[in-house]
Amino acid sequence: RNPFKVIFTKNNKIALGLGVCDMKAGLTSILKTAEYAVRHNIPVKLVFGVDEENISEGAHNLVDSGLLNDLDFMVVAEGGQIKNYQRDLSLVFGRKGRIVFDIIIIGKIAHAAESQKGINAIEMASKLVLALKKINFKKHSKLGKTNIVIQNIYSEASAFSIPNVCLIKCSLLTSPLDNSLSFMELVKKLAAKLNVKIQIRISKRKTPYAESYEIPLSNLFIKKIQKNILTKYKLKPIYTDSVADENVFANRLKVPVLTLGAIGGGDHTASEWLDIDSLFKLIDVYKQILIEYNK
Repeated sequence: RNPFKVIFTKNNKIALGLGVCDMKAGLTSILKTAEYAVRHNIPVKLVFGVDEENISEGAHNLVDSGLLNDLDFMVVAEGGQIKNYQRDLSLVFGRKGRIVFDIIIIGKIAHAAESQKGINAIEMASKLVLALKKINFKKHSKLGKTNIVIQNIYSEASAFSIPNVCLIKCSLLTSPLDNSLSFMELVKKLAAKLNVKIQIRISKRKTPYAESYEIPLSNLFIKKIQKNILTKYKLKPIYTDSVADENVFANRLKVPVLTLGAIGGGDHTASEWLDIDSLFKLIDVYKQILIEYNK
C-alpha cells in the first residue's frame, strides 16, 4: 500500500496514510477554525512551526520574534500519545521535560600491566550508572517520577593503557519537582559518595532544553472551558512523558497551553490512522473555545 495516498475504511470513518493524524488532522482543524473566526470576526492568531521533532528551533524563534507576546492562552492540535482510543478527543494538560547531560568521569592513566596504579574511568562510570538508575525521585501527582535514560557511554585508551576519561550522556525526563540544577547537585553528591571524580554539564545544543510544565488549573479561562466545553465530551486530561513544542511555549510565554487533538495512532508509520468523527468533533470544540473566549 502506498503510504502517501489516503485510504478511507470502515464506512469512511477511518483515514489511513502517513501523516493523517500527525499533523494533517491538526492542520485541518486549525484552518477550519480560522475560517469560522474570519466569518464571525473573532480575533485569533494561527501559529505554524517547524523542527518540533528535533530541537524546537522553530518554537524558540517564534517566541524570540515577539509575535506571541499578546497571547492569553494557546491551543495546540497535537494528538498527545493518548492510549484510550474510545475517547472523543485527546486532551493533554502537561508534559515531562527533557534535558541532556554530559557526565565526564575522570580516572587516572596507568600502564595496563600495572592497572592497580591507575583508576579505570570505565569501571568508575559503570559504578555511577548503576547508582544513577537507583535514584528514587519524588513522585509528582500528575506526571509521576522523573526518570533517567542512559544514551551513550564512550571511552578509549591509547596503546596499552587503562582509560582515564569516560563520557556518559544521559537524558533526564523531568517532572515539575526536578530541574537541571537540582539533578546536577544530586549527581555530584552521589559521585562523591562513590568516590568517583566527575564533571557534569548540560550537553550543548543550539536551543535550550525543555523543562516540564502543567496547565494551571486555577486559571479562570481554563476553568471556564473545562466547565462549559470539555465536560460535554467527558474528556479526561492526560499527562504525558513526551516532550514537544508545548514545553517551550508554556515555560517561555507563561500562558496556559492546552493540547487538544483528534484520535488517531501509528504516528510516523505507513499504518498511521485517524478517526474522522473525532476530527469533526475537534473542529467543533475549537469553535466553542473561540466563542467562550469572546463572551
